[in-house]
Amino acid sequence: MEELFSGSSESESEEESDSGTKNCSNSNVYSVSLENFLNISRVANHPVNNLIKQAFAESTWKRAESAWKIYNEFRCQTNQKDIKPTQNIVNNFIAWLFNEKNLSSSSICSYLGILKVIFKLKGKNLECFDSYLTKTIVKGTKSVEQRNSVQKRTRKTMTLSLLKIVGNEIAKSDWSENSKRVVWTAACMLFFGSFRGGGDFSKNWCKNNEMGLSNLGEY
Repeated sequence: MEELFSGSSESESEEESDSGTKNCSNSNVYSVSLENFLNISRVANHPVNNLIKQAFAESTWKRAESAWKIYNEFRCQTNQKDIKPTQNIVNNFIAWLFNEKNLSSSSICSYLGILKVIFKLKGKNLECFDSYLTKTIVKGTKSVEQRNSVQKRTRKTMTLSLLKIVGNEIAKSDWSENSKRVVWTAACMLFFGSFRGGGDFSKNWCKNNEMGLSNLGEY
């Protein structure tokens, strides 16, 4: 069960980012602590509560408290007074984490797993955390991440065809012989070292000539 509580440091650091929205700290509806919520025996310092606490490591409880805090922040921002999650609440929670908090899909999965265990400790085995719809929405966040990742890849690999184009452009340039040797040596190092040349042959680096990657054509 502790595996469901496991989460990356990324989710904990991301969760602490400012939401820029209303403050709910003064509302009893949204500020119930995790300890009070999990007070199974309804009695402070009850042996049962202590045993539950000892069942998990201190670091595990810190992650649980982080997840509980962000869940209550979501409830506040969306005016969701019912603490028990439904399928619709989980749907909106995932979208809110992804779009408003800018959390990664892995962090979202971590939060969902933690909340699932929290509510199971309260005797509420909720299917909404494992439903097909929930998994589909999380899958959607992963797809968006992958597309955005591809779009951000601006560095180009120095391939053989690009190396030939660079060589021709160097030969045609009016640079000094020394400058030509330096640039050609750098290009060869990029190719034979399997490096990427986006930073070396970038538009800014070549702004005073026609050697920018954008001018080298398709390869």
